[in-house]
Amino acid sequence: VIQPTLSPAETLKKYEWEFLNSSAAAADEDALKLLLPHLEDWLAANPEHSAAAEALLLKAGVQYKLGDHKSALVSLLRQLQAYPEADSSERARRLFGEISARKADKKLKPVLADAAEQPEVNAPELNVSMLLEKLAAEAGEEYYEPLAAEFRSFFARFPGYARNDAVRLSLADLHRLNGEYAAARLAYEKAI
Repeated sequence: VIQPTLSPAETLKKYEWEFLNSSAAAADEDALKLLLPHLEDWLAANPEHSAAAEALLLKAGVQYKLGDHKSALVSLLRQLQAYPEADSSERARRLFGEISARKADKKLKPVLADAAEQPEVNAPELNVSMLLEKLAAEAGEEYYEPLAAEFRSFFARFPGYARNDAVRLSLADLHRLNGEYAAARLAYEKAI
């Protein structure tokens, strides 16, 4: 079997992913805190990489190990909506169920479970935008910080998305409902 040769850039991405993946498995809490931003940077730079879904699952696992179950749940929801056909989706669904059962607020469990449903189409920008809008409206107070971070990630990944105005309005509403009036004003102005 002839293996295709990777470009230098692809080779670097591959080795960087392998390093992050193996480091997370053997890391203690202090190392995981240092590793998480590198994993987030790799994901931001490589959203279409074949290991992106696995990396998002790893990110959620690291967040959970560090005691941030809300960010872990939001990362898992993003994984399930952005990469619905990935090999790692079943493991992401199981981890989501485990964290949700143990840590999620009882009144928000149905909202989270609904958000974790398999999307009808494999359209990451549509699926993630609908997820963000739904969570901002129904769970925005409880999940404000991880949602705000996911909105930033969404706009960076999909700057030309046709429904960005509606997504921006959801972000502005999220900020406003959480008393972040300067951020809300900026998001409203950007939408306008």
